[in-house]
This record gives sequence, structure tokens and C-alpha cells, in this order.
Amino acid sequence: MGGLFGHDLDDLFAYTTGKRVVIRHRWIGGLYYLTILGIVGYVIGYELILKRGYNAIVPLQGTSE
Repeated sequence: MGGLFGHDLDDLFAYTTGKRVVIRHRWIGGLYYLTILGIVGYVIGYELILKRGYNAIVPLQGTSE
């Protein structure tokens, strides 16, 4: 009962998740958040504000066939 073509629906629509591990170390956590802050700062501060990358005009490249 509740099957499709001889297979259980729970097996057909199963969802697999990855395990989550919490590392409780202040230096590793601080390095992680400092890296994330650096990346976000680079994208917002340099690419968007200084270089004005949101309105860059780039010539098209490629072929049409």
C-alpha cells in the first residue's frame, strides 16, 4: 500500500541531508567570519563603490550562427 511500480513512496521521495558539525574554537570561527567580512567588503566596497561595477559597459564577444 502506498507504492508506485513496486517501490515504497518513502524511498522514492527520500531527501538526504548532510551532517552538520559545530567546531567550538574561537580562532577558527574568528578567521571564518573575518574572511566572510573581507569578501563582502571587497565586493561592496571595491567592486561596487570604487569601480562602479554595477554600470560597467563591456563589449559583446562571441559568434552567431
